Amino acid sequence: MFSRVVGAILISPDAETVCISFVDNKGDRQDDLFPVRDLVPLEDLPSQKFFTSYYIKIYRYTDIDEEGETRYEPYKLFIQNYDIMDEKKFMEAFGSLL
Repeated sequence: MFSRVVGAILISPDAETVCISFVDNKGDRQDDLFPVRDLVPLEDLPSQKFFTSYYIKIYRYTDIDEEGETRYEPYKLFIQNYDIMDEKKFMEAFGSLL
């Protein structure tokens, strides 16, 4: 249940690349580096009950197969205690639902 928990999200200065650092199912830190355009915007996802959930799920387009099923477990971004250093970049990458 608690694999792929996001610890940090870094967006390149040109806002073209994102690095999501997360904990895998063994407890090890992993870094996924990919284009921002591969992120599914939060507003394009089914309702995640933003204000009653402890975390939201982050998906990548390349993780979704032709039938609409996800090949990998989504990233989990906890929304109770977080800091956004550059709100403009965050909104460009993820949308505006946080």
